[in-house]
Amino acid sequence: MRPTLQTVGDSTAPSANVASWTAKVSSLLSAATSDLRSIDQNKRTVSERESSLAQTQSGSDLDIKSAQLSVRQRQVALDDYTVRAPFAGIVGKVDVKVGMIRVP
Repeated sequence: MRPTLQTVGDSTAPSANVASWTAKVSSLLSAATSDLRSIDQNKRTVSERESSLAQTQSGSDLDIKSAQLSVRQRQVALDDYTVRAPFAGIVGKVDVKVGMIRVP
């Protein structure tokens, strides 16, 4: 909203216009200052969230590496419990039940 200029013969018009424009400029400056504060707050919030995301991602990377190591360790342990014959063929029949001890 732009105030219109008054006629030259009206002596109160210039001071009214100046007061009107001063009030509008003051209002706009106040709004701009408020907007700048809001922008600064938003920048801080974004920075904090980026930092939190970076920490979460690095924590997730550590969790993944830890899980991969655990899988490898368990694979090695499983390999230790797997019985493999040195060549293909049938070993023979051995009658052993759970809980019995087999002596060679």
